[in-house]
Amino acid sequence: MTGLERALRTGKRLLRAEGMVYAGYLSFLTMLGLAPALAVAYWLAEQSSLASVADKALREYLTTHLFPDSAQEIVRTITKLRVNARKLGVTALMALGLDLLFKAYAIHCALERIQERVASWWVPIRVLATVLIVVPLAVAATVWGVQSIANAATLLLPSMQKGLAWFFMPFHISLPMWVGLIALYIGSMSTRNSLRRVALVSAVVMLAIEALRLFLTGYFSNLAQVRSLYGTFSAVPVLMLSIFSSWLLVLAGAAWLCERGRQ
Repeated sequence: MTGLERALRTGKRLLRAEGMVYAGYLSFLTMLGLAPALAVAYWLAEQSSLASVADKALREYLTTHLFPDSAQEIVRTITKLRVNARKLGVTALMALGLDLLFKAYAIHCALERIQERVASWWVPIRVLATVLIVVPLAVAATVWGVQSIANAATLLLPSMQKGLAWFFMPFHISLPMWVGLIALYIGSMSTRNSLRRVALVSAVVMLAIEALRLFLTGYFSNLAQVRSLYGTFSAVPVLMLSIFSSWLLVLAGAAWLCERGRQ
């Protein structure tokens, strides 16, 4: 089977599984859980250094990767939400927990449709554990590792601090995303794929997400019609498109793995 034929079969599999619909579900849940996630991250950042590093990476991703430079109002709104995080308390934890549960169930349903098989009772539990435990821990550990290496390099070469910060900035986002995708695919799918193949597909999906994000933020942030329509909230449609496209690419990667696993 040629690469083009496999790509066509992957697209058909994704369409049969209603991948765009599930990407919409996951995008809505991601937007809904953004505020409580920031609140919980702010609270955890005060409790441990590991959570503080992960929280810094999350803020860096939101402010420099998803929001265009013109949308300073949304950044200020997020800052206010973080400052008021203590007041949310248990409410934020409950909201985030429910959001993650719904998200795990949506991922399970999407992958079940993509794999075109009825899952056993064990699979939803495995997906739940993957989304709630494995992926967050793997991502947080990767962020901490990258930050530790960056700090060590800065201590060894203090005169090159700005250059090192520029060098390590992509790794703060891309490497944790890559590790999280690997953990998601391995823990949530039952296809016959090697770790090398899963890692390669995860890398392709991660690069596609970053490239699409650069295009969306670069194109829409400079579009006068969008700014005149949404004003200071012009980042909202960009954020929604970025999240939707990211989830669609993640599901497309799962469909590709299913096609490769059939061989």
